[in-house]
Amino acid sequence: MLSNLLHNTFKVLSHIHIAGVFAWSDAVCLQWIQGQGRYKQFVANRVEKINEKEEIVRKYVPSKENPADIGSRGSSDLESNEMWMSGPSWLNNSDSWLEQIVAKPSDVSESESRTIRT
Repeated sequence: MLSNLLHNTFKVLSHIHIAGVFAWSDAVCLQWIQGQGRYKQFVANRVEKINEKEEIVRKYVPSKENPADIGSRGSSDLESNEMWMSGPSWLNNSDSWLEQIVAKPSDVSESESRTIRT
């Protein structure tokens, strides 16, 4: 899980000044992480683990600029894909970072919500 890798790397490199640790994600994942919903066990367990890593700042990246989406589509020539290898062009300059959105529930994120009977 990426949050564990970032957390452990941050701890190992604690002797080096690191200005910040950022994790970029799509709106669905951000809604799960930031939301107050009650999710099915698989999602709930992962959200809990992610939220334990307080030093990680989570930010939104649109799907069309998200390298993870390229890998999930099964692209056959990843080595020559600039987006896959280096990320979006704006990533290296924090002044160019995208304005952040407030992740709102969507049909996809809500599909993981648990039905609560009263």
